[in-house]
Formats: sequence, C-alpha cells, structure tokens
Amino acid sequence: MSQPRKPQEYLQLTTPLLNWLEEDASWDRLPTLVKARIHWSSRIATLNAAMSHQLVDRESYAEHTTFSAPLFIVGPWRSGTTAMHDLLVAATGGSAPQTWQCMNAASFMITGRPKKSRTTKRPMDELVVTSESPQEDEFAILTLGEASAYRALLMPHRISSLKYTLDQEYWLREPSWLFSWTRFLGGVLQSLDTSPQPLILKSPGHTFRLKAILRHFPRSRIVWMVRDPTEVFESNQRMWRAMFEKYALTDWDEGELDEFLRNVLQQTASTLRWCVSTIPENQLKVVELRQLKENPSLAVDEVVRHFSLHA
Repeated sequence: MSQPRKPQEYLQLTTPLLNWLEEDASWDRLPTLVKARIHWSSRIATLNAAMSHQLVDRESYAEHTTFSAPLFIVGPWRSGTTAMHDLLVAATGGSAPQTWQCMNAASFMITGRPKKSRTTKRPMDELVVTSESPQEDEFAILTLGEASAYRALLMPHRISSLKYTLDQEYWLREPSWLFSWTRFLGGVLQSLDTSPQPLILKSPGHTFRLKAILRHFPRSRIVWMVRDPTEVFESNQRMWRAMFEKYALTDWDEGELDEFLRNVLQQTASTLRWCVSTIPENQLKVVELRQLKENPSLAVDEVVRHFSLHA
C-alpha cells in the first residue's frame, strides 16, 4: 500500500481541489499532520491565486496573436508530446508555460521568476526538468482546482470516477474551467518576454478538450503525436505508477488503472478521427513518435513549415 508523501512532495493546491479531496472517506484516515499541512498550504495558495488574478491584465493579451492563435501539442500520455514541445519551443523561440509557473500556478505572478534555477527528474523516465523548461499546463489546471485526470495522482483509488475528464462533451457542457485557465495563460505571457510566435502548449489532457478549445480558440494549430497503442498502454502503466508513488495520498488498484488507460486509448482514437475529418488541413499536423526519434530536425522542420512558423 502507498504511504502518504512527505509535505515537500505535495503539489501546491487551492480550495476547490482540497474540497474534492475532503469529500472522499479516505481523507479522514490520513494522518492529522498531513491534513493540517495540506489545509494550511491550500489556504495560502487560494489567497495567492486571488491576488494573482488581479495582477493579470487581460487587455494586454486577449487580442494578441501570440495568445489568440495558440499551438497545441496533443496525443495520449507517453506519445512524445514532451519531446515535441521542447524541440518546437527551442526551434521557434515561441512562448510556453515554464515549470516554475505551472507548478506554482497560484503564486507565480506574485513571487516572480526564481532567482536560482532548480533541477529535478521526472518520476517515470528520469528526464531532467529545470525551472525554465517548457511544462504542461495541466498541472496549473489541476492545482487551480479545475477538473483534471491528474486528480488521480493524489487519490488514485478514485481514478474510475475521473473518466468523465476524457469526454469531449463534458468540457463543452462545463466551460467555467476556461476562465481560470486563460487567466493563467495570460499571466504566463505577462511574466515572460514573449515572441511573435504563437503560445505553444502541451498537455495530453487537452486531447480530450479539443472541441471546447477550438470553440474558444478557433484559429488554434494542432500537432498530434502518434505512437503504437500497445507501447502507449505499457508506457502509461509505468508512468502512472511512478506518479502515484510520488504524489499519492492513498492506495490504488491496478485493474482500475488499466481500465482507465483502455478508455484513454478509445477516446483518443475517437478524437483523432474527429480531428482528421473536421479540422482544416492547415490547422492540423500529425507526427509519428518514430519519425521524431529517427530524425528530430526533419520532424520539427515539417511542423514549422506546415504552420509557417519562423525562429
């Protein structure tokens, strides 16, 4: 059975996420000190998030082309989205949320860029990540309290109840998440030296929000990463287990994890079919992970040329 993490291993979280944790019976069984630590940090983060919200100047970014026509890198977890994100940002000089912002979404507007860069390794593959590395904004969505499959990182025994986060229709019905997410992105641009290139975002979670995202950002460009489904499934098993080991407050069931991952593959395939049949060709580029591994320069150059991006 998994053990509660040390306090410094907790993600920063705000009240809506805390409320989600507390509604489950397993919360009462956690050590008192653990619950007190989460309560205290959540109260501070929620206050910081409210102040940060006031610091974001919406007028300065809402109509800017960097923001209004973002580029999304999507596909299932472990399909090469991180590699493409890193390479594409480096190749174009585009703006992207960085680790120090995504992992401190409630307070980065207040604290500012860290004076000293920190380095860590991802639990699933030991890929080195720095404070300034391009990072997936899903962690911001999670910690700001919006619905996310990553809630399972904290309470993995509830992963089956999070299947709705894989449903395109859910995100269309519940657009309230767009407010805190776009405010976060506006803060990202406000705190970075932005380039004329589009905001480059990467999150496998956005794969399941694409219909809602394209409704809000109709000029979005989509890079879809493709990998053999069997490899994706097996790599995801390793990834989620490693993340559970780092962040989980409760135990988990391997069978429920596997069922969730099968649902991920089904919903991913359905969404890709919709994309190919619906999104204009000049807004969609499908890239195989195999191609990216064999010739990363060529794969990235094809994306740059397809969307007329320039360094």
